[in-house]
Amino acid sequence: MKAALLKEHGPASVLSIEEIPEPTPDTDEVAVAVRACGLNRLDIHIRNGLEGIRVPLPHILGSDIAGELLTPSSDGRWAIGERVVIAPGVVCGACRRCLSGDDQLCSDFSVLGGYRLPGGYAEVVCVPSRNLVRIPPVLSFETAAALPVSYMTAWEMVVRQANVGSGDRVLVRSGSGGIGLACVKIASAMGAHVFATTSSPAKVDAIRAAGAETVLVSGSARDVEKSLGRRTLDAVFDHVGTADLTDWFRLLCSGGCYSLCGASGAFDARADLRVVFSRSIRVLGSSLGRRVDFDSIVDRVAGGALAPLIDATYPLEDVREAHEHLERGVIGKIVLSVNSGTARDS
Repeated sequence: MKAALLKEHGPASVLSIEEIPEPTPDTDEVAVAVRACGLNRLDIHIRNGLEGIRVPLPHILGSDIAGELLTPSSDGRWAIGERVVIAPGVVCGACRRCLSGDDQLCSDFSVLGGYRLPGGYAEVVCVPSRNLVRIPPVLSFETAAALPVSYMTAWEMVVRQANVGSGDRVLVRSGSGGIGLACVKIASAMGAHVFATTSSPAKVDAIRAAGAETVLVSGSARDVEKSLGRRTLDAVFDHVGTADLTDWFRLLCSGGCYSLCGASGAFDARADLRVVFSRSIRVLGSSLGRRVDFDSIVDRVAGGALAPLIDATYPLEDVREAHEHLERGVIGKIVLSVNSGTARDS
């Protein structure tokens, strides 16, 4: 089969399209002919290499996978040819966390295309059958592939952690990326008043169209504070990180939630902890979300309640250009289109 391989860490140019053996599914797995695969910042971080984290090379990136089944599942629930999108979190399925539904907290948690498991930058991928979700007929493979990481993470932050409801005031930092826009859309759908920040005036209209009432071209907590006036926020959703969290914490009301799922801007942060305990602020980390929520997310997208925004689609052969586009900045998601006909017919 054809795959985009990461054989060494570095810039986008290190990715190469090569022919490799097609994988064979284990007993609890199915083989999927990949039709589309969404890109994430995680792909860039792994490609560049992170200090202290070793990735087995060569490696296949790609966590957001949609395609067609090449093999049936061993339990008979899934048949050849079914259109599926894959929940990217792979877990043991037997521990207390998994059995309670908090499977994203499984001690054996891994992500497809992450630091251990191969992903969807390939014509075929093998995944556990429990990770499969049927794609409704109204959704394309590309739309389905824009959902897993961004929408599962955003749902965990907005709905599960912050419990956002009608009338709440929330802020989405850097609201133009895949997770940022998903947070804006989900919070708006829940009836919240959504504020958002962005670094580019060119992205303001797209963020407003997603449901933000106020969009600030600023990365400053002080500018947000001025926009709020005397009001406070019920929640802040952050996938960027910052060196000093104190000013952002001060924007929150008593009992407010600061939900963080990334640290591409800064990871070595400091904060005045007196602000945290004096206001009973909840500071929560989020990595993906619960498998049980993904079916609901896909149903909501199929019903029109939510809609991912795709910035651009590239063929698998142009994976280097896709990575470069993501690094320049996007509005929404970038998706690879994968033609797995050759692998499936062989």
